[in-house]
This record gives sequence, C-alpha cells and structure tokens, in this order.
Amino acid sequence: MKLSAHEQKYIARLLRNRRNHVWLRWVKLLLAGLLFTVGLWSLTLIGDATEAFFLEGNQHACLVVALISPVCMLLIALSAVMAAYTLHTWNGEIGKELLLRLVQLHEDGSPSSSPFRQGMADAYEA
Repeated sequence: MKLSAHEQKYIARLLRNRRNHVWLRWVKLLLAGLLFTVGLWSLTLIGDATEAFFLEGNQHACLVVALISPVCMLLIALSAVMAAYTLHTWNGEIGKELLLRLVQLHEDGSPSSSPFRQGMADAYEA
C-alpha cells in the first residue's frame, strides 16, 4: 500500500503536532490558570464595587456590574474547560497515536511485525 501525497502531508503534520504538543500543553495549562485568576479576581472586584454602588443608590453602575459579571464567569468556565481538555489529552490523542504507529510499522516493511497479524496468528494457534 502506497500513501498518496496528501496522506503523506497529513502524516507529516501529525508528527509535527506531536513534537509541538510537548511544550504546548504547558502553555495551555498556564493560560488556563491565568484566565481562572483573572476571572476570579474580576469577580471579587465586581463584588466589592456592587456593594459600594448599591449602598450609594447608583443603579446605572449596578447595571453595568450586572452585565460584566457573566463575562467573568465565562472566563472561569472557559479556563476550566481548557484545563480539563489539556489534562485529558496530556499524552496525545490515542487515535492519532495509533495511526502514526501503524504507519510506522507499515513503513518498516516487516509483515510479521504487524500487531494485527500477530494477534490473528495467536488466535489461530489457540
């Protein structure tokens, strides 16, 4: 089986992404922490400002604060999703890793080293 030029480019891109994934996952975790910190800090500032504006009777400022607080909660939720996805794919995506491993085994050219063939041979022997 020969890979087309488009498929070879896709495999090359997967290999490049796997190399970049090592340091990119730390960047994503740091960004998630930064987003969480900014969102939480903004919520505490908004809470203090709301109390002060409410005591003064400034309804327009309370309205502005009420419109900004969902944005802060969205930042916190986005950081949680980003951190969860980063931790979920910490070792790479399993489907792409398996695809790269199968392509590498196929390029080695030894048909006996194929895990599928070994599994089938073990099944027939049993």
